[in-house]
Amino acid sequence: MDSHTTRVLRLDIAYNGTNYCGWQIQKKHPAVPTIQGEIEKNLSVLLNEPCRIFGAGRTDTGVHAEGQVAHWVTASTKSCEILHRGLNRRLPNDIHIKKVSEVDAAFHSRFSAKGKHYQYRLWLAPEKPIFHFPFVYWYPCKLDLKAMRNSAQKLLGQHDFSSFASNADRPNEIKIREIWDISIREEYPFLFLDIKGRSFLYKMVRGLCGTLLHIGLNPSLDIEKILLAKDRTQAKRNLPANGLFLMEVYY
Repeated sequence: MDSHTTRVLRLDIAYNGTNYCGWQIQKKHPAVPTIQGEIEKNLSVLLNEPCRIFGAGRTDTGVHAEGQVAHWVTASTKSCEILHRGLNRRLPNDIHIKKVSEVDAAFHSRFSAKGKHYQYRLWLAPEKPIFHFPFVYWYPCKLDLKAMRNSAQKLLGQHDFSSFASNADRPNEIKIREIWDISIREEYPFLFLDIKGRSFLYKMVRGLCGTLLHIGLNPSLDIEKILLAKDRTQAKRNLPANGLFLMEVYY
């Protein structure tokens, strides 16, 4: 391979976000641990060259992933298999590279993405989930799942989701988003809320899940009214980060 020839390589990544300040390196606080920072540091050592990776989405502090995607451009001739093994040997045990693959030069992990799948996990049993706490939100209450599912259907399609947006510092950002599917599945003591859509606002998924959970306790709450209000104060609180997983990025 010519020394000036470059390749675009894709990383499929899973991680436990408990000990990290989110995916993205923080410019104001570059020393804080992030998923991107850990991968770039170890990849740079492995290839003996500076590496900058680009992720499909910026998960927040404490949020996990089973299907994060990133890419980077390199002139290295190392095989994907060698990079895969080498990275996993170097990375902390809470970050796992599922796959390294060479992709088309036009591929961009963020801008090529067609949609995402998030899952929120709850623990409904009265007993504390002592072996699951980093990955579930403990909510030992009886919920009206039928009311939650009926309300979830009213969120499908394209809407202005201002009532569920936490990015008040971006007043000019367009708040219209499209949700393809919401499923609510109980496998006691777990309850899984899966949300799939084209793109999401900052903390939008946690806001949607928090409001749906409240409806499980109070079925008279009108989610259509909340949606039409375009007012964040009308929706319920965001659920904690530790129950949220980025499951898959669609291309």
